Amino acid sequence: MVTELDSRHSLQPDESSGLARQDIDHLIEIIHMVNRHCDEETLIQHVLDRLMQIGVSSFVVARRLSNDKSLMVPVAQLNPTTNDALVDTLANLTVPAEGTFEGYALAHREPLVVNGEVGTPDVELAPDYLDTVMFVAQRGATGGYFFPMVGADEIGVITFYADDQAEFDTKRQKLVASAVRVLSFGIDKCRMLRTFDDQQLALAATRDRLAASNRDLQDFAYVASHDLQEPLRKIQAFGDRLENLAADRLDDQQLLNLEKMQSSSSKMQSLIQDLLRFSRINTCDLEVGPVLVTELVHEATMTTQGALERAGATIEILGEPCIDVDRKLGVQLFANLIGNALKYRSPDRPLHLIIGAEGTDRSTTVRVSDNGIGFEQSYEKRIFDPFFRLHNDSEISGSGIGLALCRRITERHDGSIEATGSEGVGATFSLSFPRVSSDDSESSVQPKKPAVLAKSTTSATTKDSHE
Repeated sequence: MVTELDSRHSLQPDESSGLARQDIDHLIEIIHMVNRHCDEETLIQHVLDRLMQIGVSSFVVARRLSNDKSLMVPVAQLNPTTNDALVDTLANLTVPAEGTFEGYALAHREPLVVNGEVGTPDVELAPDYLDTVMFVAQRGATGGYFFPMVGADEIGVITFYADDQAEFDTKRQKLVASAVRVLSFGIDKCRMLRTFDDQQLALAATRDRLAASNRDLQDFAYVASHDLQEPLRKIQAFGDRLENLAADRLDDQQLLNLEKMQSSSSKMQSLIQDLLRFSRINTCDLEVGPVLVTELVHEATMTTQGALERAGATIEILGEPCIDVDRKLGVQLFANLIGNALKYRSPDRPLHLIIGAEGTDRSTTVRVSDNGIGFEQSYEKRIFDPFFRLHNDSEISGSGIGLALCRRITERHDGSIEATGSEGVGATFSLSFPRVSSDDSESSVQPKKPAVLAKSTTSATTKDSHE
């Protein structure tokens, strides 16, 4: 948040400091400038102009520290003096950040006064700069006054080259130092606003790219749902017709070829449908709210009940965990995880899934563990990549989209998914979801299905840990 300086406080005439009412008015006007202007160079120029109205009859130049902090480059100057030679020398003088009066003042973050003869025992000047300063002194400057501009970072130095040393007395030095401090605050404000504007522009550009990406995904979804699937439907229809009308006239090799054609078209259609689901996750509207995991699992297993029964599978849910999720995507998430467990179950034992959860004030983590064939831990990241598969179709069929869908769904909820596995032992998937509902709203969630599904004649049951 960018704040404004308040001119009503702390700026009162003070005899001990030598500041008079007129001087305070000048400072108040500088504060108003800082609050009005957001361009750094314009602000510097206006403040220099106001400082000249104080009555300091000097040549003044503001130099800003370069990005690499090696030089101080002139950004503004004013010339009430008639010494043209002095002005010509100083107007475009870029000075080093080290080995100069400017560099000394900025490094020590306090004003530096050099009166009369050029030089001071506290500053070791570079020879080239010493020659330049002496050249300036020879053309009428009787004193140099260096005021560092320091805000959140080092900004630069405002330098006065006085024609009349008596006019730049202690009172005016204090006044200028106060004004430069106010100016430094203003420059900080300008830079903060500029950074904020740049961030807003970058954010707008990102939003535009995201909108364009979503439009592309929607276009792809339309093509995938219409143009790509229509030829496949015709291939399948003509294949079915050929099989029904001419199966008895085809030899074994021709029947095998027909079967491969039908199988390939079905696989292609399944892949297109998976890609369609994958593309729609980022564009669909979310209705996030607290949902019991038991409900999500129950709905997810409705379409795989037969496969679960044939595999002799059991699903055990520990307690009644609740997560903040869009119900439709949540069902899809658990359907993919359960389908993955079915696909990679061990042939040596019945599939057993355990689903548990633990939570904090900020998130809930659900763990889905199975006793399947597992995987090498070195693949823990790659198994979530689209189309990546650890087994070929001759071993285990699939499209390689299931776990990629799981990752996309969790990320859409600002969550994450991780996997741990051991070959021959099983795998565990940890799903983390941020909490967006209060404990009260979660406690009021009533399951649409019983938390403990009654055991049927099949072994595909959902158990509660309290049984």
